[in-house]
Amino acid sequence: MTDHPIHHSPLYGLASNDRVAHGDLLGLSPERLAALAGDDKAYHAFTRITSGKKRAVTEPLGDLLQVHRRLFDLFDQIEKPDYLHSGVKRRSHVTNARAHLGDKPTVKIDIRRFFPSIDVPRVSRFFSRQMACAAPVADLLTRLCTFRGHVPIGSPMSQHLAYFAARPMLEDLHRLSMHHDVLFTCYVDDLSFSGAAATPSFLWRVKQVVHHHRFSYHNDHCYRAGECKTITGVMVTGDTLAVLPRQVEQMRRDERAIDKLGVADQRKALDRLIGRMAAATHIDPRRRKAMKQLVARRATLRPDVKPFAAANGTGRPDQ
Repeated sequence: MTDHPIHHSPLYGLASNDRVAHGDLLGLSPERLAALAGDDKAYHAFTRITSGKKRAVTEPLGDLLQVHRRLFDLFDQIEKPDYLHSGVKRRSHVTNARAHLGDKPTVKIDIRRFFPSIDVPRVSRFFSRQMACAAPVADLLTRLCTFRGHVPIGSPMSQHLAYFAARPMLEDLHRLSMHHDVLFTCYVDDLSFSGAAATPSFLWRVKQVVHHHRFSYHNDHCYRAGECKTITGVMVTGDTLAVLPRQVEQMRRDERAIDKLGVADQRKALDRLIGRMAAATHIDPRRRKAMKQLVARRATLRPDVKPFAAANGTGRPDQ
């Protein structure tokens, strides 16, 4: 399906909650949608550990998950700008880094606590202003899309909604960049800028825009022309992308440690390592050979032998 402008979205200009509940929109009765809106019990909240860091995750359940999946589809059909590399087909953190190839000055900055910052007022403004929904509709959709005051981390529609809610700031940054002939890209909460005018003084202007829109920032950095830089977890050196050295070394350590594991744990560890190596090949295709070697090694591992089978050598229980 071809992406369309925001004013062609089925959500645009909705005047009543009865229309929201229509079968080709959210597909539930107005009463059921009202019951789901703001219901904390419609979510499963837990803590996930990723790369050694704890992260609070909130996943919608049942009918609310159905609503969020439908909203994802509707948001996904809205055209996105060229500067956005997250939540867009055929774009990723790698394409985001690739956009900044070349020996040119680069500055970057992260939005602090991005998803928690996409709060009820921001979501409400998106539905009422950008989507031109009537006040009761904007209120219902906002309550359906937020958990304890902000968009939930763990919902299929959250990344799209976070972009749209932050769009006023991102568009201001895009205009600032165009005025200074600087290339701007955004990947979730990572903002990167490159070009001759991407200087510390330009970064200060970026911070002013972020502050104006009441977001906080951190992890700001300036790279000189010709300096090796890290953009969305990818090392950029001149016209070359590479996997970060610390990630390469970690994969080597993990591979060496596999021999110390039992067969079942070896399979699990190899599956994880193959996944990480596959991601690395998108950055550096030369790593495909190493990934194929891991796949071949994984294929040699047979299922664990049952204790009784090992005892009588038949593969069957003793009679």
